[in-house]
Amino acid sequence: MKMNISAQFKNIAIVFSTSCILSIPLSAQEQDSVSITSDRLELYKSSNLWINTLNSAGLNLSETFSYTDANGGYTYTKGDFRRQQEGKKNNGFLFNAEGATTLKGAYLWGKFSLETEKKREARFNASIIDPFRGMPYIIADDRSSDWRLQYYNLETKVSTPKLFDKFYAGIGINYNVSTGAKQLDPRPENKYYSLELTPSIVWTINDKHNLGGVFYYKNMHEISEIVFKNSYENATFYYLEGLGSFTQTTGTGRQRDYRGNTFGGELQYSIQSEKSDFLLSGGYIYSYEDVIDGSYKIINDARTASDNYFGNIALVFKGEKHRHKLFANASYQNINGIFYDKVKDPNDPVVGQIILYKKTRSKFKTTQFDLGYDYYKLRGTGYLWHTGTKVTYVMQKDNYLLPQPDVASSFQNIHRYDFDIHGKYNINKGLPFNGQLLIGASAIYSLAEDCELNYGGPNKDHIVINELLNKDFLFLSENYWKLMFDAQYSIPLTISNRAVNAYGKVNGYVVPEVNNSKRANLTVSIGFIL
Repeated sequence: MKMNISAQFKNIAIVFSTSCILSIPLSAQEQDSVSITSDRLELYKSSNLWINTLNSAGLNLSETFSYTDANGGYTYTKGDFRRQQEGKKNNGFLFNAEGATTLKGAYLWGKFSLETEKKREARFNASIIDPFRGMPYIIADDRSSDWRLQYYNLETKVSTPKLFDKFYAGIGINYNVSTGAKQLDPRPENKYYSLELTPSIVWTINDKHNLGGVFYYKNMHEISEIVFKNSYENATFYYLEGLGSFTQTTGTGRQRDYRGNTFGGELQYSIQSEKSDFLLSGGYIYSYEDVIDGSYKIINDARTASDNYFGNIALVFKGEKHRHKLFANASYQNINGIFYDKVKDPNDPVVGQIILYKKTRSKFKTTQFDLGYDYYKLRGTGYLWHTGTKVTYVMQKDNYLLPQPDVASSFQNIHRYDFDIHGKYNINKGLPFNGQLLIGASAIYSLAEDCELNYGGPNKDHIVINELLNKDFLFLSENYWKLMFDAQYSIPLTISNRAVNAYGKVNGYVVPEVNNSKRANLTVSIGFIL
């Protein structure tokens, strides 16, 4: 069934309107008596351990207050230090609205974001909006081209009042719609949607101990229709299958569907007291995504099947003047690329094909560990300054098992360590208009070790191998610095007897020159918090 994208946008408008109503405090009596500043909101999100899990029911176990944070801005990115399917120069507009409120003991949180992006000089992608989402089966051409993209995201979480003096129930909804169009023949016109549902429950064993559980479901669908507007000649297409494997063909148009479902769950255990909070969580998610070519959409061309395991542990120490946070995360993902071998069926003139066999031809494994620490020097309801560090290790092992005899398999191994140190300082005295200035900076050094690539297939001098596979490996195996900065100036206002903080913000990053290439980003935005 063809996806009706206009209906999807209509649904977004309806739900977004509802979310906006929920995100604004219902009355002056329900609004927090203390003005909500950016540092207080940041401290709340860092210290609320349940907000970073899939469990919406757990939101009522931590501090709750009503707020609205809305902002809009412009972002610009430029540089050659990139993967080939990324744009060399990107720009776009951003809008974000986030809010929470209490309602008769329930806690409601919502977020809406809209982003428009123009991506310039991207290559080797003619069928998918996000070529880095774990889908190796991509239709591509080798021409540099611009993409015009739009991303809509709506997320909401609800935690009920305490039920039977023992339980909290919750539901989370995450709805995404994206559109994309390549600006040079061959031109894919893409529409993507996904819907995530996470019903959850928390059992309050006693005043300190809590046990939670959540079920995760996601449905996604992406349609790609490749058309020609300025050329009527056959074009060359590459059916990418991962790690340099491809099939070359010609034609004047293509149609491809990606359809998938995801199932899983997560368990949480927490210990809470006046001086500390502890949370342990872990879960498993299984997902599959079918690749279907042609207008009949009956016979699959391929499938990806993914197993995802993850676990997290966090500890927060809450003092009157200090706050400490320790955390560790671990995850493992294994994606199997399953190829469908088909032949023509002379007895079926409609579909015209039958599947001979299904075989796993590729495996993409990613293991990641994070270890971090954050410290906040408290002042009032927010903080005076904040510093922290984080170490991330990522091991990526990709294999393509070629079916031909006497041909070596292809593999790529990446081992990467990221070392991050960051900090922020809060100035709120002696500034014009009684303002507040938050200044932050961070430095990340990314170290790659024991990286190797072996392409065992044919056509080693083909453009797909030299310009896509080899150049992507050079990027993934490079060592580099990434320097990030942000500055935000806020001014307190009173509008209709309500405290409002209006702010302007500048943030971005710079990757200094690496092998004659570099990359930088600048984002400017304005907004308000109430």
